[in-house]
Amino acid sequence: AQELFVGTYERHKQIKRASTLMRHWMEDNMPSTLKDILDNDTGTASMKPLSFMPEGPGSRLILSVDLANAPHYDVNDVSKSVAVWVEEKPGQAENWYFVFPNISYEDKEGVVVRLRHGTAISWDGR
Repeated sequence: AQELFVGTYERHKQIKRASTLMRHWMEDNMPSTLKDILDNDTGTASMKPLSFMPEGPGSRLILSVDLANAPHYDVNDVSKSVAVWVEEKPGQAENWYFVFPNISYEDKEGVVVRLRHGTAISWDGR
């Protein structure tokens, strides 16, 4: 299935700016992860860059407002992912966690990352 995004010119400008900032941040802070994402996108026919995100950091960029992602389970993920949590007013989000149910650490099943302003994580969904 092909995805279609229809938005306003102003929204495209905002997304282009956000994706450019993320690309530059990843170049400085997660260069090997950025390289892996770009290499994977190049080798995956379905991962073509969007016209309003010419600098990436990959073929997709998802923004969430106020850490408001509903719990979900990704299936058929074909790349590495990066998430950076930024609060509009740092310190107000409480009891927010990112859960990796299929990762083990120190003989415990599942990994839970407490989220706060500025938390950055990367995972390989393949």
